[in-house]
Amino acid sequence: MSERIYENDSYIMNFTATVLSCKENGEYFDIILDRTAFFPEGGGQQGDNGFIESVCVADTQLVDGKIVHKAMAPVEEGIEVECFIDWETRYDRMQNHTGEHILSGIIHDMYGYNNVGFHMNDDEVTFDVDGKLTEEDIYIIEITANKIIDDNHPISVIYPEGNELVELDYRSKLDLTEGVRIVNIEGVDLCACCAPHVATTSEVGLIKITRFYSNKGGTRLHVLCGGRARGDYGILSEQVTYVTNAASSKRYELNLVYDRLLSEIASLKEEHRNFKASVINEKVEEAKEGKGGYLYFVKDFTFDDLVKLCDVSTKKYTDAMSCVFCGNDDEGYNFVIGGEGSAQKFPEFRREFNARGGGRDMYQGKVQAKKSDIEKFFYID
Repeated sequence: MSERIYENDSYIMNFTATVLSCKENGEYFDIILDRTAFFPEGGGQQGDNGFIESVCVADTQLVDGKIVHKAMAPVEEGIEVECFIDWETRYDRMQNHTGEHILSGIIHDMYGYNNVGFHMNDDEVTFDVDGKLTEEDIYIIEITANKIIDDNHPISVIYPEGNELVELDYRSKLDLTEGVRIVNIEGVDLCACCAPHVATTSEVGLIKITRFYSNKGGTRLHVLCGGRARGDYGILSEQVTYVTNAASSKRYELNLVYDRLLSEIASLKEEHRNFKASVINEKVEEAKEGKGGYLYFVKDFTFDDLVKLCDVSTKKYTDAMSCVFCGNDDEGYNFVIGGEGSAQKFPEFRREFNARGGGRDMYQGKVQAKKSDIEKFFYID
């Protein structure tokens, strides 16, 4: 079994090792070293990448108890090699994984809830707890977590055995009995974990819970830590500045800007509805009855507008058919047909022009046809 350097020292960025084996496996070459600081995927954290000499390691996996480095090219067996961890990626994951431990420890201590699911990718951390959390709870949890970062609690790894392990109150999703690696965030959390972590809580930098919601009877949290959280704040700050500058308001008045815009939009929508209603009523009042009823060709009407026009027309002219079309000869026409005789006429229209659509009492759809042919079909002058 390879010596797992990362278990006791998360900060080794490069090391030497001997290549025990190298076997081609699909698109990768599976390399096993006699010792490694590459962390294999596990505990919710992705496997490390980096280099063995000049060969790129795309991923690291634990396969049948062996740490397998997924390399892009072969390396000679039996030689000593220099290995390099992609430290920027590793440290980002360490920050975010430790941030999750801090949050889970707080939630367990304050509310008695357990972490029942954890996932981390290169965008965010998500985890589930087996109890309901409110918006006020989330606020308190986040404030407490960032206070722990400020207080710079030390973080260590311990391997308790025997009675010490039995008597230790630690978090674990599994019933472990031996060889248990526990990450100890002093005064905050004890949790069985195989992954590398930062050495102090201050290194996490910042914790931001971006959203939360009910999930399977509990709560799912989405979290950003360290550089990810700072990047998120930077993006949000740029957006706030853009909006408030455009609205000639102060940065801390974004909610007022939002409320004002909502009010203005609602007012414009009402004004537009009233205008459209007046246009519809005017068209109906000016409509001339043809041999087949009332035929309307309009521009810039939505389907809802067409339905409204047809509805107003059929209510005014109860003994005639009303046919409303919007579009042009090149792109086709949306239509709504209703009123007296429409139930008999619409099936004929659909067959004649291969029109798409249907309905009951009022028929709507789309047709590719010429205006002159539609007028001719309905026999309307």
